Amino acid sequence: MSVEIAYHVMKGMTENAGQRDPVSGWCYKNGGFPPDGYINTRVVRGKDARGKDIVKLIWEINEDRAKIVRFIVLDLWMNRGMSWKASRDHLNSDNLMFVTV
Repeated sequence: MSVEIAYHVMKGMTENAGQRDPVSGWCYKNGGFPPDGYINTRVVRGKDARGKDIVKLIWEINEDRAKIVRFIVLDLWMNRGMSWKASRDHLNSDNLMFVTV
């Protein structure tokens, strides 16, 4: 029984990841945390055979956070060649909390 459930879950996840949202053009996601600079957004895309909403998950850009991510990647890493720790220290000195693990 659990093998059959696992099969159908994996099949659904594979199909989900291979589809694109017709409105936004983004790929559908299977859950989890989005990368920094994005947010999870649930969208309704039609009805199933029972009349229930078909809800899909996409990642959308969080413009406020994306500005910081672009600054980190484009300016600090690519232009200045700073490391994770140097970037963290630079951002913390500007009162932008940035944590490295």
